[in-house]
Amino acid sequence: MVYETLISKQMEVLPSPSASPPSAAHAKAPAVPETLRRIFEAALSEHGERAPTLWLKYAMCHLAVADFSMAAAVYARALRALHADLHAGFVNEYQRTTAG
Repeated sequence: MVYETLISKQMEVLPSPSASPPSAAHAKAPAVPETLRRIFEAALSEHGERAPTLWLKYAMCHLAVADFSMAAAVYARALRALHADLHAGFVNEYQRTTAG
């Protein structure tokens, strides 16, 4: 998928999800770059029903910038969009990835 290459390149600028969250002194955590968000949205509009890894990467991008409400929103959207047979694998991988 062409989107994978674009997403990988854009994700290079994000902090690691395991990096420390921004301190309380910061007014707002940085957002996922608009270009990356648009690529994810385009990819999900075409492949979202069968792409749990894509949903997981999108949620992880939001977690990397400490935007927890958006990560939760992506998680909820994924469960609505993914075929039911993919739910368990997605939930397990999300939990494994976010456990720390």
